[in-house]
Amino acid sequence: MRVSGGDGDFKAKAIAGTHTVLIALDCPEARRKGLKGFAFQREIAGPGSTGPKFLRSQKVFKSVVPDPKNAHDPADPTKPAAFYTDRFPVQSFLWGDYAASPGTNYRFVVQPMYGTPGALTTDPKDAINFEITTEQEWSDGETHGVWFNRGAIASQKFAEEFGNQPPQNINDPNDKTVKWLSRGLHEAGRCLAGRRL
Repeated sequence: MRVSGGDGDFKAKAIAGTHTVLIALDCPEARRKGLKGFAFQREIAGPGSTGPKFLRSQKVFKSVVPDPKNAHDPADPTKPAAFYTDRFPVQSFLWGDYAASPGTNYRFVVQPMYGTPGALTTDPKDAINFEITTEQEWSDGETHGVWFNRGAIASQKFAEEFGNQPPQNINDPNDKTVKWLSRGLHEAGRCLAGRRL
């Protein structure tokens, strides 16, 4: 699915696959002055929604968090600190959400952030709002299916989800890391092999 959003200076084009939503952003050159990046909020639109949440950020402002690799969660010092795009916006005009679920309608709000690190602001009239539905996965009995592994670009999400630990047994379809990495390819391969035997 493809959608566009934004009716002011800021625009977005989004493309959804089964597990990924890619978002390209644009604005006039004059609006780029002082722009620190974009905050991303996402929620499921409709049943199952738990409300909007700011998405995780991979980069921080060193003036706010001087040593992010050694920062810890204030609520649980045994866990690493989590950083979110409302305080540490995405500093790019292309961004991918690799934690989407198949066949799900999402509502996004993308906010351009200005100001100084640690005290960022946004103007609500600049917010980009859109909804997009991810594609359904292949179902048993269908003739064709296409699978993509997560690839290198999603390696940061894997490290975040699983602490960069490899699967205990790469052939175990119930291993949560195998499920995450294969995104249905393992199951489809076993199904196809079963039909051929």
